[in-house]
Amino acid sequence: MTPGVDGGLRKTYAVAEWLGLTPQEQAIVNMRVNFVLEVERVRKASNIAQQELADKIGTRQSGVARMLNNPTTAMIDSLISTLLALGLRHTLLDPVTHVPAYQTRPALRR
Repeated sequence: MTPGVDGGLRKTYAVAEWLGLTPQEQAIVNMRVNFVLEVERVRKASNIAQQELADKIGTRQSGVARMLNNPTTAMIDSLISTLLALGLRHTLLDPVTHVPAYQTRPALRR
């Protein structure tokens, strides 16, 4: 409980609790925010202006600004594409070269 404006006590909520987000929804929001933070970190470290980044990913500067200023609405595939356009490489983004046996479909029996 925290003091309210009128001196009474008010219950405080975590944002996810207040919005009624499930743990999975909260994880997706966290992922989006972390991707945006990485886009901004790489962009600034590379001295790339928002307009230059927009040109690289085929959008307008206002679209880049919107993505960076409101990460909760940014699409994860757009964020990954943006990171790739900035030159970021990560093993999670590598092409799949080997599918473990447990993930292959069993042969159909006749």
